[in-house]
Amino acid sequence: MDHPRGTVAFNYLLMGGEPESLENYRYILGRQEGDFSMPRHRHTFEQIRLPLVGDMNLGEQGILREGEIGYFPEGQTYGPQNDPLGDPKQLQLVLQSAAPQALGMAGRAGAGRTARRDGVAPPRERHEVKFPRPRYRSVLIMNPEHFNWLPVPEADRVERKYFGSFTERAFWIEQVKVDSGAKWVSATDAGRRLIVVLSGEATVDRHEDRPVGRAAGRVR
Repeated sequence: MDHPRGTVAFNYLLMGGEPESLENYRYILGRQEGDFSMPRHRHTFEQIRLPLVGDMNLGEQGILREGEIGYFPEGQTYGPQNDPLGDPKQLQLVLQSAAPQALGMAGRAGAGRTARRDGVAPPRERHEVKFPRPRYRSVLIMNPEHFNWLPVPEADRVERKYFGSFTERAFWIEQVKVDSGAKWVSATDAGRRLIVVLSGEATVDRHEDRPVGRAAGRVR
């Protein structure tokens, strides 16, 4: 109910980092529960979206198709959105920095109050919201099918698709494929990894992991 129009249900998978820190984030599984529409708007935080079921209408920015990856830079305007409820219900993973949840409608900066469905603003202190200048000209849509698998050095029968790194903080998005019987060490000094299993089954630190999506699954 934190969207002005439409109904989306959130399942908060992970809440990480200390409040107000640069490593603060939310990892969400979102499901569309009704017809969804939003005017042109922008956020004070960054998002990465992965549609698991169904497509997402971005308005002037086009369509984010099922299986594609969308990067939504902070301060970047997109919309208007119009997504009727489909069958099955649209389902997507959303990773976002957990900055104060401010949202500016129709591409304008607003105050730190977001209208509810009934048009009444939630009772909280009013404050000015300063949107960052967008680093990119548009939402970035990546189609994994158009990327090539490349071998991972020093990891036999492990390949990856590298989609790019972004902003001066150099966070990156990639897919990794581990063949049957192969091993891959995900730890890195370059940053914290958040990993979701899209297909197949594996053992991670002696825990069995299964895909998330149409079937029930677990993310670790």
